[in-house]
Amino acid sequence: MQQTIQNGPSARMRWIPPQQAADYLGCSKAFLDQDRCTRLHGIPFARLGRHIRYDVADLDAFLERSKAQSEAV
Repeated sequence: MQQTIQNGPSARMRWIPPQQAADYLGCSKAFLDQDRCTRLHGIPFARLGRHIRYDVADLDAFLERSKAQSEAV
């Protein structure tokens, strides 16, 4: 089941699978797979049965945290 949120004039998917999340972040799917096991970066995800989904809002928050850490250096 896909949920959507309104963002401006068009709706976008809120919960996306790992490959789309990787594309959204500009990283590899393997990066997300590894993070789910190690929790090194702590990117939140949901497990729905055997399916993994990422909340776009959580991905945006991860990008903001990453940006803030880069600016602090």
